[in-house]
Amino acid sequence: MKGKAQTSEMTSETETQFLLDPESCTHCNECLDICPHDAIELTADDIYIDPDACDGCEDCVLVCPTTAIQLGGTEFVPRPGRRPSAAKGEGNVASLDEARPGRRVAGVSSRTAAAATPWHLTDVGSGLLLLLALALAQRALQLPLRLRDVSLTYMHVILAAWMLFFYATIVAALTALANRRGAVLEDFGVRPFRWPKAIGYSLGALISVYALTAVYAFAASSTGLENTARTEAQMLRWFGPGPSGFLLALVVAVIVAPIVEELFFRGFVHKALRDRIGVVGAIVASSLIFALYHANLWLIIPVMFLGMALAWLFETQQSLGPPILFHALYNFLAIIQIYFFAGR
Repeated sequence: MKGKAQTSEMTSETETQFLLDPESCTHCNECLDICPHDAIELTADDIYIDPDACDGCEDCVLVCPTTAIQLGGTEFVPRPGRRPSAAKGEGNVASLDEARPGRRVAGVSSRTAAAATPWHLTDVGSGLLLLLALALAQRALQLPLRLRDVSLTYMHVILAAWMLFFYATIVAALTALANRRGAVLEDFGVRPFRWPKAIGYSLGALISVYALTAVYAFAASSTGLENTARTEAQMLRWFGPGPSGFLLALVVAVIVAPIVEELFFRGFVHKALRDRIGVVGAIVASSLIFALYHANLWLIIPVMFLGMALAWLFETQQSLGPPILFHALYNFLAIIQIYFFAGR
């Protein structure tokens, strides 16, 4: 299987390229256990995927704990009325010395989420400018509400409604971009994932984020850096105290915000950056943008830790689902602490 690259003849409407790296394989056999068609064969120094047996479900990519099996590029020719991922590929597995010594590309059918993103960095720049404009409008909205004689109840409702409009505008902008660039939900990372593994990775990421945040808080207090986050006061100002405020916070911060923010920062920004500067660079850059979006000097480092964990989940699970769930859990725990335990 190693040596000169070959061209696979594919007759299905999609051709997914699996990037195989035998050197990274730990022989955990998870891919063998998950494959429903026994399409994968592992030897001491090679990985083989039988394109005639593989149905392109990509479960092997989801369970692989290393980079031994990854998704590569895809050429996509849609067929009306049929889901591309349901197609079955034909042809020979090709090796690809140009990718990296020891790596090869296997062609099987499916629409891959790891293919090059159809949008450009200029699109990302436009999206960030839109985000900045919305953030400035949000700041401008709060001052008139404070100066006018508006009851606290109405002010909380107005601010919560603004947040929903804020996120709806982002979704509308991403939808317009997708229509213009011919993108589909899979291009943003919306695809199935394995719950047990995602939950395990999320719990590990949560513990790591809390630990790093605690270390940062201790170091910051030791150096005299004042905590200016005022998260509790800000949350209560936006959503209000009591059961009604708690429910508003759950809807906006636990349901809407994680979905839209992950779609934007991981599915849109991170993926575009990854195509240009690689995985590590994209994780750092997208996490920094995510931290700056929260607009608080003291929170930049902790939120960057959070952003890196979310991007890491996105990369390891090859789906937007796990980071959305992790983001929702993180916000939920923060809301529980604010509404039930703060001040005690």
